[in-house]
Amino acid sequence: MKSITEERKWEEKSNEQYAFIDALPQLIWIVQPDGCVAYTNQRWRDYSGEQQLPSRANLFLQQEIWPENLHPEDRAYVLALQQQAFETGVPLTVRYRLREGHTGAYRWFLAQVVPYYNEAGKIVRWMVSCTDIDDQKQTEDTLRQSQERVDLLMRSSLIGIFVAEDNEIVDANTTFLRMTGYSQKDLDQRNIQWTTTTPALASSFPEQVHQEVVVQHYKTPFETELVCKDGSKLPVLLGGIAVHGQMLQGIGIVMDNAARHELQQRKDSFVTSGIALITVTNGRMSLSQGSLQRFEHEGNLHGLIQFPRQHIA
Repeated sequence: MKSITEERKWEEKSNEQYAFIDALPQLIWIVQPDGCVAYTNQRWRDYSGEQQLPSRANLFLQQEIWPENLHPEDRAYVLALQQQAFETGVPLTVRYRLREGHTGAYRWFLAQVVPYYNEAGKIVRWMVSCTDIDDQKQTEDTLRQSQERVDLLMRSSLIGIFVAEDNEIVDANTTFLRMTGYSQKDLDQRNIQWTTTTPALASSFPEQVHQEVVVQHYKTPFETELVCKDGSKLPVLLGGIAVHGQMLQGIGIVMDNAARHELQQRKDSFVTSGIALITVTNGRMSLSQGSLQRFEHEGNLHGLIQFPRQHIA
């Protein structure tokens, strides 16, 4: 049994330890081997809103106090891990959400649960230290979501995407390779050159595009042509984002414009053919029977338009 002097020394030492713990920015509480909370520091009391409990009056708090502040989705998992640590004596590191007492909002913390031993090698208490990592977690989540969007875009079957470093295309999705006729092997061996794929831009790029890329770090989509591996030309809409580092890097976004060009050509042909069929006599428009018969015979309008063979008032 300890003497009064020993008890006083132990208490003074504990007070010094608690004063030090109170000054730390982490949320800290001391847990006894049976799971009862023996002490919480000032930072914990500020965060949890348990200010009505003096620093030493919360001795032997029931172990249900702090779990109530755990996020419901984390509670069972965290308590099971902590119980396992208490039983095995193995330190624990885990991330979970704790409720802020004044606002009710949850923030992410990195918790470290460490045992303390007496001279006989027996665990006499555990210290739980929680570091606020909510901002870091939010950043991680944002980056993960951004990466998921990028992965989804890279898997697109409609949009070709490539990454260029200086004159070399160093990465591309399968849609871009399909558009241009190159293979994954060509890409891996760095056989796809930017100037070869877009020769039309090689001379005009500095004058027309460079300023926009430098100032805005992106290029508004514009019409151009890609030269495919077999030498054929593919009309496309091309846009991009520039990344300035040790070397000029860019991400290109390509949309096949051939269907749009074909539709435009058909529209132009339709309008031209329609004009050829119309004659104006005394201020009245009429269909030219001879022209209509000629176009129908040539197959230019057959099945495409049905004009009534009569005057149009």
